[in-house]
Order: sequence, then structure tokens, then C-alpha cells
Amino acid sequence: MDHLAVTDPEAHLAARRAARARVRALVEAAVEPLRHLHGLTAEVAVVVDAFASDVLVERSRDAGLLVVGAGGHGALRSALLGSTSRAVLHRAHVPVVVVPARARTLDLRAPGPGAARVESAGAPLATA
Repeated sequence: MDHLAVTDPEAHLAARRAARARVRALVEAAVEPLRHLHGLTAEVAVVVDAFASDVLVERSRDAGLLVVGAGGHGALRSALLGSTSRAVLHRAHVPVVVVPARARTLDLRAPGPGAARVESAGAPLATA
């Protein structure tokens, strides 16, 4: 964010809205193959000004499965800052799948080597 956003509240709000829209577009693009090719129901929500783990745990009440990405920040940083995936694992109301950072490039379009096969029984899939 540039220095104008600090001094101009409107610029700050506009920058936040733009950033939120970019994040939503990225997540929607990542989730679309799951919806289209595998028939999964996935809810996307961009949340600001809240702890991610608290929001994910609350959203897990109405989900069939919660999928979170592990940040891959290492043990020291996780110990200092806390780990969203660890907090969610301990508090979620549904089963949790933690996807390690190195596995996020899997091709979800077709079964085969390097592809993930995902099936659903109709329950919503919450993702982070």
C-alpha cells in the first residue's frame, strides 16, 4: 500500500476493497475446478479484521469438510505467531484436510499421476 493510503482515508478504503476483490478472484479461480469438474459445493468468503482460525472454525459448523492450506512458514515462525491450520485442527466441527504448501500445485482436473481425486456426498466444502 502506498503512502497516500495512510494520509487519505478514502484511498485507504479503496485500496482495501481492491485487495479484497483480487483475493476473492484468486480463490474463486482456484475453487472453480472443484465445483465444475467434481460437482463440489464450496463457499468462498474473504474476511478482514478477524483471526482466520476463528472464522474458519465458525464456518465449519455448516460444512461437511474444511480444507485449509498449511502456510509452510516453518516451526519457528509457527511457534511465534501461531498456526491457523493447527488451531483449526483442534477446534473445527468437521473433518479437516490440511494441504501442505508444496502440494498446492496438483492438477485437480483429471485423475492420474499428480492429480487429486475429490469426491463429495453433497455436503458443502469450506476452503481457506
